[in-house]
Amino acid sequence: MVADVPGLLVVGTALDGHAAVRLAVKNEADVVLLDIDMPGLDGFAAAQAIRRERPEALLLLHTGAVVEERRRRGVRLGLPVYDKQDLAQTVDLLAARARAKTAGGSARSRER
Repeated sequence: MVADVPGLLVVGTALDGHAAVRLAVKNEADVVLLDIDMPGLDGFAAAQAIRRERPEALLLLHTGAVVEERRRRGVRLGLPVYDKQDLAQTVDLLAARARAKTAGGSARSRER
């Protein structure tokens, strides 16, 4: 679904949080979509690690079901948390970011 967003180039898919951090940093990702429940390093920890290296990147957390504790944790970290029902909103956000970046260059994304 994310790969179909015009102006967005998916530069990698990671199977765990450590790989997600490496890919996001190596590929200088502008947008990073992370699964909260990734093995190795969860989405929250991976987002914090990416933020240290790429503070300008848009970080989005995705999960099968958002429980209030996860949403509050995301708010505390300044990270939006989306569930399956929010996926359309997530893709709209990615598309808007891609359109904004297209005006000044390409947008790169790392998708989980």
